[in-house]
Amino acid sequence: MKFLLGLFMVALLTAHAVAQAGASKIATPPDGFPAPTAKPPVLLSIDEALLKAADDLFKQVPGQGQPIEIVIDPLIDGITGMETAATRSIGRRIAEIVAARYPHIKVLPFSRENVSRARFVFIGTFNPINNAGQPAGARDAFWICFALVDAKEKVVAARVAGRVDPADIDSTPAPLFASSPVWALDNATLAYIRTCQRSRPGDAVAPEYLDRLEVKAALVQAHAAFDSDRLSDALTEFQRAAASPGGGEVIDALNGLYLTLMKAGRAQEAMEVFGRLIDAGFRQQRLGVVFLFEARTAEFIRDPAVAGVYPAWLERIGDRTRAAGVCLRIVGHASRTGPEHLNVRLTRARAAAVRKGLLRTAPQLAARVTTLGAGSREVLVGLPVDDAQTALDRRVEFRPYACSTGPKATRRAAAVTGAMTVAARVARRLDLRGRVS
Repeated sequence: MKFLLGLFMVALLTAHAVAQAGASKIATPPDGFPAPTAKPPVLLSIDEALLKAADDLFKQVPGQGQPIEIVIDPLIDGITGMETAATRSIGRRIAEIVAARYPHIKVLPFSRENVSRARFVFIGTFNPINNAGQPAGARDAFWICFALVDAKEKVVAARVAGRVDPADIDSTPAPLFASSPVWALDNATLAYIRTCQRSRPGDAVAPEYLDRLEVKAALVQAHAAFDSDRLSDALTEFQRAAASPGGGEVIDALNGLYLTLMKAGRAQEAMEVFGRLIDAGFRQQRLGVVFLFEARTAEFIRDPAVAGVYPAWLERIGDRTRAAGVCLRIVGHASRTGPEHLNVRLTRARAAAVRKGLLRTAPQLAARVTTLGAGSREVLVGLPVDDAQTALDRRVEFRPYACSTGPKATRRAAAVTGAMTVAARVARRLDLRGRVS
């Protein structure tokens, strides 16, 4: 009898522990979201917010009035890690504010030489949020976060955050990001986001960020060359970045290298780089691929200039899946337009269509590939539009897991359900359910 009661209590405690773990995750806001507040803050216009944030930030810098040099590491979206029209515009505005209001601060171009020279690195994130602090709520505000990193001392020197009215904000990804086939957050980008959003002055800066500063500087040069169609220069810079120590894990470098090679007509080399993108995404346990579909269907877009490469992508994904010896869950996603039950149905169909295309070139993976339709519950951008701003919300993700163990969430749920089921069966058998309080 004591054993059976003990078994029942173990099950209850297991379930409670899982519930507590879930509660703690909810209590700690995810990347890209501020902590909930009792009262939603007042939203400022973008220029009011930038002026206030810049003043609050630079007042924290030690040695007020003494000449200092800084570089601005291009601002990014605090959830996707992408540069957007908004983040680039904010970066330019910050440089203008510094020049007009802080003559003792000199903004140097973000280059490999100046990264080594400047003491401070300005970083910032900007992305849509729910102003009441509910990650699942409507994205009705933008969250802005700035930090100054003391690159010599390897600490956060200053940090500020604020809220912005969403009127007239353009979150369209910058040109190369808009064309990138693969989305995944590498460790350097995650470290950038968390340094800005989760740090306090005096906190140590993650080495994953500092160690990639020169790679990031090379990428800035590469992006500029790509945007102006200087393919030879772009190729040189992307190759240099990808070949740097740790550069092979930087998704931006590999995406840029892939796109530049494709634009130069070197498709075979580009597909080799695409394979490296797959490997990097698998190592990070999450790989988003931007397949474009016809509206409200599970058919790939009919434009051969866009979708003509999809079979080659799927073939390479199949190759890398076999080489890695993993199982895959293919997850379809939708943006926040239309009824959710239709979004779920559509994302299931699109995940199934991608699986069908994958198995066409790798039929031996049939038993190792499952599908899921997430609807819009895992949006990244989260705006209620279907345009270039939310292309990433309509991604298809490939989530690898060890075939022998299954996805972690499945294991955790099975463990709790199994324990509760055993306890319930025992209780029913001995008619103990009414006696356990």
